[in-house]
Amino acid sequence: MKDFLQMSIYGTEPNEFLREQIISKKFGKISLSAEGEERNAVFAAFLGWKVDVDDFSEKAREKALKLAREKNAQINYILSDILEYK
Repeated sequence: MKDFLQMSIYGTEPNEFLREQIISKKFGKISLSAEGEERNAVFAAFLGWKVDVDDFSEKAREKALKLAREKNAQINYILSDILEYK
């Protein structure tokens, strides 16, 4: 049960809509909020985007940074409550 709870519900591949939209765009800078484990952010960074992300979950941050390392991508992950984010 513990292993199941540590797995991502959505997996590690990006959302299909995001993939379709971002893959044909000239990369630049993108900010993604309240996205949890940041599979979309890691995908964007892998493509060459400069990615800032924020979420409140330390556990999600750990998973996101692990995924980024595995994909050889770099994301800037900020721990914050979206209601207090500036």
